[in-house]
Formats: sequence, C-alpha cells, structure tokens
Amino acid sequence: MFLEFLPARIQRKINANNLPFKVINIGLSGEPSAVELERVDLYIDQHFDLFVLELGANDILKDIPSEITQRNLQALIDKVKANYPSITMLFLGIKITFCLAEARTIPFNFVFKK
Repeated sequence: MFLEFLPARIQRKINANNLPFKVINIGLSGEPSAVELERVDLYIDQHFDLFVLELGANDILKDIPSEITQRNLQALIDKVKANYPSITMLFLGIKITFCLAEARTIPFNFVFKK
C-alpha cells in the first residue's frame, strides 16, 4: 500500500465514503511534464469535477531545466482552465531532497511555489 499511486488511494477513499466520483489517472510513471502536457489533450473532453496535478519529479530526474518544467505545468493548467473555467484544481509539487545535488533540486522547489 505504501507504493500505491495517489489516484488509486483517492478512488479507494471515494468508494469507502460512497461518493459519486470517478478518478481518472492520465499520468504515466516516469514521464516528464512535456509528455503529460500532450497527453491531457486525450482526456480534456471528459467531465472533470476536480483536477489534481502532481508532476515535476521526473523532470528533475531527467535533468530538464526548471524553467521548461514550469512552462509545461503552466500550459497544462491553462489547457484545463480553458475547457473548465470554474474547475477546482489541486497542485502537488514533489520535493526531492535525497541523493541529488542541491544545484539540481533547488530551482524546482521554487517552481511549485509559483
């Protein structure tokens, strides 16, 4: 259960409380933000009540500059907002502090504060 992905955990809680919501996980483990930005187009026509964005760690691990990650995440947010102007969004930034040089991780800590 420790390694269970967040969408599955959320769906389990929804089911346990008999709520009428379905979680759709459009992310793929290991994919960078640029790929997720393209993938959202495949799902944008589905009805969303809540949009949870949990991205960024793979970009750090793949040495993608934080500016590119920030641009991709903002574009993804803009796409969803354009289709669902009043949607509730939850942003989850991944902070990596282990086994990586500070010079690599510090810029990403600021991406999610913006």
